[in-house]
Amino acid sequence: MSIIILKMAIQKLTFNRKPTPLNPEFRPLYKMCVILLILKISSRSNTSSLLKLHFFSWMIKNEERRKQLISIVEDGNPQLPIFNIEPSLNQAILFLSSEGLIDTLVDRFKLTEKGSALIGEILDDATAFEKEIGFLNLIGKKFNEKKVDELLNHLSK
Repeated sequence: MSIIILKMAIQKLTFNRKPTPLNPEFRPLYKMCVILLILKISSRSNTSSLLKLHFFSWMIKNEERRKQLISIVEDGNPQLPIFNIEPSLNQAILFLSSEGLIDTLVDRFKLTEKGSALIGEILDDATAFEKEIGFLNLIGKKFNEKKVDELLNHLSK
């Protein structure tokens, strides 16, 4: 008797495809805005290496990582974190470059005038990227390329 009930249940079983929400940190537009913010707020001459962009993008993702970087900058904490290299960030960089929002230099990326204008509009909106902007303003330009190189040397030992 239970087999008959099971067969009836299977006959009535249907699947409806529903949109799957995508976490904002994985959305290309979010990544592109974060890159522009890093270049504008936390990079000298609005220029950054790929490694620094990956590092900041990884650290900006959650509160614990942000606190860890603040500790490194303010206290000179020698325990530098391991971070991920994200292919989606590379794709966002390619898109930004193709749209003329950043220039690709030999080993760096630089914010263009068009990119500065766009990021200016984002910075003018007090509700956009509040946590990210607050964090980057706190770090400022204190975590420079030399520190990123030290991080790499430390991790390669």
